[in-house]
Amino acid sequence: REPDVRLQRSLALLQPVLAEALAVLSPWAVQLGGLAGEAPEAVVHGGVTGADTRSQVAAHAAQHAPLRPEPPAVRVLVAWPEGTDEFGRELARRWLADTLRALGAGTVAPERWRVHAQAAGAGPELLLEADRLMHEQRRQGRADLLLLLACHSDLDPAAVLRLDDAQALFGVSTPRGRIPGEAAAALVLAVADWPADPAADRPPPHLHRPAVAQRGKSIDAPGRTSSEVVVQLLQHALAAAQLKAPEAPALASDADQHTPRGPELFGATLAELPHLDAAEDLHLAGPLCGHLGPCGALASVAMAAQHAADTGQPCLALSVGDPVWRAALPARPASPLPCEAAPAPA
Repeated sequence: REPDVRLQRSLALLQPVLAEALAVLSPWAVQLGGLAGEAPEAVVHGGVTGADTRSQVAAHAAQHAPLRPEPPAVRVLVAWPEGTDEFGRELARRWLADTLRALGAGTVAPERWRVHAQAAGAGPELLLEADRLMHEQRRQGRADLLLLLACHSDLDPAAVLRLDDAQALFGVSTPRGRIPGEAAAALVLAVADWPADPAADRPPPHLHRPAVAQRGKSIDAPGRTSSEVVVQLLQHALAAAQLKAPEAPALASDADQHTPRGPELFGATLAELPHLDAAEDLHLAGPLCGHLGPCGALASVAMAAQHAADTGQPCLALSVGDPVWRAALPARPASPLPCEAAPAPA
């Protein structure tokens, strides 16, 4: 048995993206165990004479040695394409394990990978789980890196025919149907005080905590489109970054313009961010890329982070591509505060 075309295309898209993400880690190969660092010189305290045995020296050194934190690991969270069955997920997990070992050789030691078995289904769920892990390791005094991955493809003849049969494919008679798309995305996240890359021209962009919620019903369900949940998320995201609405001059999103996601987005921006120009300040992936599945949330964050780095100004990321899940977070060109205000519980 072989995986379907959608999964094969998704993994083919993910491989070069994953390779680029792992290349970003190369400056910290020593910290991640990929390269052997220089051993620190041994310091012996007190009077150790030639009559001392090796075991006595070792016990003396252990008694006076400072406690060292556990070395950092790389935790991997991944969202597979929508509709992937258990057979496909198992193949994808094995492919990921082999690819991480191959592409990460010389940068990350094999024992430093922590691939989480339970993958989130939607992109905002991935961001929510990443936030939980970051705070968990903060309580534990750890500084692990997080690698968030997502891939998706609708470009399979059988899948497109199923959409058409269900009258869910974009067309003249179904103007609100899905535009098939495909994508892969990867984000590398670190704590704000992670050692800087000495060769970098500028510091990496800073992401504040995400605000995540679920709609009461699917955005594709019949009825009036409400923007209430998105308005609340934008408010929480701005509060987490201690920003006023006019201080956010741009917004990046996976929204499209032909489904109710467009009115949902525009209604929220008119209510909370009326200073944004729809043509100049809103950067939407949906009209360009079609349906992105779980990649939409990561793509929104990546676009916002890149825009903040390029312009030197904050940018909001907003994900509305999923039928129910919603997420918002601000990106800054660099870390501005020693600590940030926590948003309301997701």
